[in-house]
Amino acid sequence: MPAQDLLHNLDIKQRRGSPKHVQVEQSLLAIIDEHFADGDLFYTDAQLVERLGVSRPTVRQALASLTRQGMLLRRPSIGTVVIKSRTLPRRVADGHVGVFVPDSYSEYVVMLLRQLVVECRRSNMDMHVYYTYEGESIEQVAAQVKHEADEERILVINVAPVLGILADRGYRVVCIENPGPSSPHAVVETDARMAAQIGVDYLRSLGHDRITLLVNEPATAISVQEKIEQFRASYPPGRVVMCGTQVWDNSYQAAYAHMGEVWNVAPSEQPTAIMTTSDPGAWAALRWLAERNVSVPGRVSVLGFEDVRSSRFMHPSLSTIAHPIEALARTALEVLWGAPGDVCPCLLAPRLMVRESTGPAPAI
Repeated sequence: MPAQDLLHNLDIKQRRGSPKHVQVEQSLLAIIDEHFADGDLFYTDAQLVERLGVSRPTVRQALASLTRQGMLLRRPSIGTVVIKSRTLPRRVADGHVGVFVPDSYSEYVVMLLRQLVVECRRSNMDMHVYYTYEGESIEQVAAQVKHEADEERILVINVAPVLGILADRGYRVVCIENPGPSSPHAVVETDARMAAQIGVDYLRSLGHDRITLLVNEPATAISVQEKIEQFRASYPPGRVVMCGTQVWDNSYQAAYAHMGEVWNVAPSEQPTAIMTTSDPGAWAALRWLAERNVSVPGRVSVLGFEDVRSSRFMHPSLSTIAHPIEALARTALEVLWGAPGDVCPCLLAPRLMVRESTGPAPAI
C-alpha cells in the first residue's frame, strides 16, 4: 500500500456545487491511477476518515462509487483491493459458460441473465441457461450440463446445492448471490450489509425514527440474513417482520399477507418507513397501503431492494437500493475465468435510487 502521506496532500473542502464525497472520489481515483497497481490493498475506511478529515458516510459514498465503477473490490477477509485489469483473458474466447437459475420468475434474475449474455457476446463465449425446478434432485439438475469440465465453466444464481456436485466433477464454478453457509466456492455478490446500511442511513436522514424491515425473501439465504443483522445493528429500535418465505414461495404474496402485522399495531408504533428485502415486497406494501388509503410517502415511506425495471412504473415510483447488474455480470465472468482457488466473496457496492415512494418523516 502506498504511504498514507499521499492523503495529507488532498484538500477536501465544502464547495458550492461540489459535494465532499465527489471530491474524495475524484482525489482517490487520481491516487489509484498514479500510485496503485492491480491487486494492491487499498486504504481502510478508518484511515481515510482520519487522514482526510471527513465523515465516515462521506468516505463510504466515495468508496461505493469507485466500487461500482469497478476500480475497487471488497474482500471481507482481506480488505478493499484495487482492480485495474478488467478485461477477460484471451483464452476464454470460444469458451462455454453454463448458468444455473431457478425456474421461478424473478425480474432481477432476468436482468442479470441479459447482462451475462451481453458480456459473453463481447468475449465470443457461448452461454447456456440451465433451469432448475421444484422437486428435482441435484443429480437431475447437474445432468443438464452440455460439455465436459475442460470445455465449460459454470455460474450458479440462487441454486447453491448444485455447486458441490459440479465442483466434485471437476467444473470451475462461481456463485452469484446466496452461496449457502460456509461455501468453499468463489462468490460474487451485492454487498447486502452495505445495502441495509444505506437504507437505514437514508431513511434516518429523512427523519424517520420508526422503521420496519419486512423480510419477504427466504431467511435461509445468507444475503437476507446479513440484511437483517445489519439492520438490527445499525438501528436497534427497528422492527423486523418475518414472512417465513420458502425458496419456491411467491415473495410478493408473502409480503402482502404480512402487511397487517406491519401496520395493524398501536398508532404510536406504526412505522413511518418500511424497508423490504426485495422490490416485489415493496410492490406488495404499496398495494396494501393504497387499498387502505394510506398515503405514500406522506404517511409512510417505502424502500425496496433490487431496482428491477418494473419498480420505475409503480405508483408512486419505487425508491430502492439497486444491484450493480453490469458489475455483477462482468466480475462473475472475470472470476470464473481467473486463477482457481480464490474463494473470498467479491462484494460489489449497491446504489440508492431515490424516487417518489420515500420522503420526509411525517410530523406525528
